Amino acid sequence: MGDFLIMVGEFMQTFVIHTDPANERIETLTRLLQQLGHSSSITAGWPEASEGPGYSRSHKFITVPDTAGDASLAEKAVQYLTADQSGSFLVYIADTMAPDLYKRLVKSGRGEWISWQAVPQEFPDLVNKLSVSAGEGAVARVISFLPSAGGVGNTTLALETGFCLASEKKKDGLRVAVVDLNFQTSTLADLLDLEPSLDVSELIDRPERLDDRLIDVFTSRHSSRLDVFSSPTRFDHRELPYSGVVFSLLDGLSRRYDFVIIDLPHQWAPWVDSVLQGSDAVTIVGGSTVPAVKQLMKRVQHVDSLDIPLERTKVVVNQCDATLFGSVARKPDIDRVLVRSTPIYIRRDAATANQAANTGRPMLDLAPRRPVSKSIRQLATWMQTAMG
Repeated sequence: MGDFLIMVGEFMQTFVIHTDPANERIETLTRLLQQLGHSSSITAGWPEASEGPGYSRSHKFITVPDTAGDASLAEKAVQYLTADQSGSFLVYIADTMAPDLYKRLVKSGRGEWISWQAVPQEFPDLVNKLSVSAGEGAVARVISFLPSAGGVGNTTLALETGFCLASEKKKDGLRVAVVDLNFQTSTLADLLDLEPSLDVSELIDRPERLDDRLIDVFTSRHSSRLDVFSSPTRFDHRELPYSGVVFSLLDGLSRRYDFVIIDLPHQWAPWVDSVLQGSDAVTIVGGSTVPAVKQLMKRVQHVDSLDIPLERTKVVVNQCDATLFGSVARKPDIDRVLVRSTPIYIRRDAATANQAANTGRPMLDLAPRRPVSKSIRQLATWMQTAMG
């Protein structure tokens, strides 16, 4: 059976999934895609496509050609599109398509059917049209904060950086969302003395329900430019399928904001790698003690293994102690360990941090001239530079 799937993203990556790469029609489509500027790699089977990275802010174009007259392939294609949470567009190529399936495909607003006879004209037109619309659609820049362990200040740094970006004096202003993906014990809203509103229990079984109205309900607003998304504390130890919620939420937020700052949990989850790979920049946060630096190195090595470019990653050594002369303690030793990373060091400032927590105000707002605030602004500047 000739199951075939092509995914064309904003970065023009094309994945061809088919049992027979030498199939004449597959070769023709692959050649056509190459002429349109899309290189393709061929792998086999639907499961690989379903199990691939679930989060991508880029527009994906999925082509399912029926090369063997398999009537069940249309049903599989529609089911795939229905289950997909990444905003993909799907085109089914076959000589015929059942009317009820065609109706479901078109009604989704994310699908089309092209006959084999019409492929030479209609397929390139559709690819070009969707590529242009994907390029024109404004999407947020996404920055992920990855903690090397619990208690390293990841949530605080994500919030402070979001506040810094939202406070920039630009003509139209930047709209920033900070989202805590720890759905069990989120503390993000508490830092600003806000009520946590992100009730993911409404989406666990049906993440496709997320729309603009629900996003408004889930929003905890700090200012006209800064919103936070934080879950109420949940004492639920079941293994829940959060991946659909995560990808649906991030895709929805990416269409509403200029920046989306992601506070990742320190406990690993199957969807974390996909979030990291879908981010424009990744900040890895850790401490300055010997065990903390070891944990930090493990996270750095893992991010490297995901083929995320070095220029899009930044290591932050947080809560650093200072020497009598005001320099960061053990900095030369840490620099030798993190030689490729050029880390940003943020000094410990317990007094300012405690005052911020007790008043529900960011440190940058309370004490903009303190060294800790200057380091946070340095991090925000790097982010904008790394993302162009």
